[in-house]
Amino acid sequence: MKRLFILSMCVLLSGVIYAQAPDKMNYQAIVRNAANAIVPNQTIGLKISILQGTPTGTAVYEETHSLTTNSGGLITAEVGNGTAVTGTFAAIDWANGPYFIKNEIDPNGGTNYTITGTSEILSVPYAKHATTASSLLGGGGSPWTVNGADIIRDTGYVKIGRGINNFTQGNFAVGDTGNASVFIGHAGNFNEENSGRLVFTEDVEFTGTCGFEWQLNGANNTLKLVSGCSALNDTSIVFTRTGFVSIPERLHIGTIGQPVADLHIEQSSAAVTPGTAGIRLYQPNTTTNYWSIWNSTSDLSFGYNGARVSYISTAGAYTQPSDFRLKNSIEPMDKVIEKIMKLRPVEYKYNYDQNGTLVKGFIAQEVQELFPEMVSVADGGDLLALPYNEFGVLAVKAIQEQQETIDTQAEEIEALKELLLQMNKRLLELEGQ
Repeated sequence: MKRLFILSMCVLLSGVIYAQAPDKMNYQAIVRNAANAIVPNQTIGLKISILQGTPTGTAVYEETHSLTTNSGGLITAEVGNGTAVTGTFAAIDWANGPYFIKNEIDPNGGTNYTITGTSEILSVPYAKHATTASSLLGGGGSPWTVNGADIIRDTGYVKIGRGINNFTQGNFAVGDTGNASVFIGHAGNFNEENSGRLVFTEDVEFTGTCGFEWQLNGANNTLKLVSGCSALNDTSIVFTRTGFVSIPERLHIGTIGQPVADLHIEQSSAAVTPGTAGIRLYQPNTTTNYWSIWNSTSDLSFGYNGARVSYISTAGAYTQPSDFRLKNSIEPMDKVIEKIMKLRPVEYKYNYDQNGTLVKGFIAQEVQELFPEMVSVADGGDLLALPYNEFGVLAVKAIQEQQETIDTQAEEIEALKELLLQMNKRLLELEGQ
C-alpha cells in the first residue's frame, strides 16, 4: 500500500502582519511508496479539502492539482490556486475554527485518489485572521475587541492617512491631502444591480432603517439616493455616469424648506434689476450675453446682460420699458399707409402642428419686400422671423395718416358746402329779379 508522508506546511501567510494577506497558502508534502521509498519525478493528482470543526467535518473548500514530485519526492502547491474548485477560499472564516486540511493523492496522476491524510491547521493562516484582528489592532491593550467575525471599537477615532493631522472632526477620517480615498464595491464584478451601498441611519440598533442610503447600480450605471423609514424606497435623486441628474420629487432651491411646486425657487432678492435673483441663461463658454428671468416683487421680469428689458404684469400684460431716457437716434417714421395696404394678412398652420388651429399673421418674405428692416434671421439658421409687436406701431402710424387724409377731406367738404350755400343764395336772388 502506498502512503503519504506530510513533510511540512509552510507559514501560510508570510508577512501577513505587514502587508495585505494573499488569499492562498503554501502546501508541501513528500510522497513515499509502500516500501517507504521516496517517489521521485512522477506526476501525481492531488485533492485538497479544508474541513471545519473535526477531521471528518464539513468541507468548506476543495480544489485539485496536477503536480510532479522532484528528485526528493517533494510536491509543492498553492492552496487557493487550484482547479475544480468548490467554495471560496477567501471567504473562509478562520476565526470560526478549528480547521483541518485533508489531502488525497492519485500516484498515477489522475483523480482516483488512493492515498489520504488529514492534519489540523495550527498556527497557520490564522495569521490571516490576525491581520484583521490582534496583529493589526495593536495587540494587548488595544481599544479594539474581536467578537467572532466582528471587529469593535466603542470609543475614539479611526484615522487613515497622514498621522501628523489631528483628524478629530469625525469618528472616521480618511486623509486630507494626496490621493486619500475610500472604495465601496465588489472586486472583479461589473454590471451588478447592487454594486455598493452607503447607509446613514438614525439608530444603528433599530431593527429597521430610518434614514438615507446611497445605492450604486452597476447594471444601469446610476448612483441613487433613497430615503424612508423601515423601507428605504423613496428615491430622492439619481445621478448617471453620463452626467444626467433626475429628481423624481419636488425640488426647493434657495433655502431649506418644503417645496410647494415641482420646482420651487426662493430668490435671494426681488428688485427691478435682476442682480443674483432668479435664473440666468448663458451662452456656451461666455459670461456675457445672458438672459435673466426673475420675480420682481409683482412682475415676471426678463433681463438681458443685467438690465430689465420687459415684464409681464400681474394682469398678464406684456410690457416693455419705453422711457425716452432709454433711447437714442429718435426719428419720425416715413409714411407707411401705402405699404400697409400692400400687406397680405393670411391664416395658416405650422408644419410642426398640422392638427393645430389656424394662426393669423404674415409671410416674412412678403413683409421683407415692404419693410426689410423688420425682418430678421432666426438664430442658428436661415429662417426669417417677424417682430409682430411692431405691427401695432405701423397700424398707429397708418391710422394717423388716414386721419390726416380724413381731416383734409373734411375741410374740403366744409368748403364745398359753403360754396353750395353761396351758389344757392345767388340763384334765389336771380329768380327774384
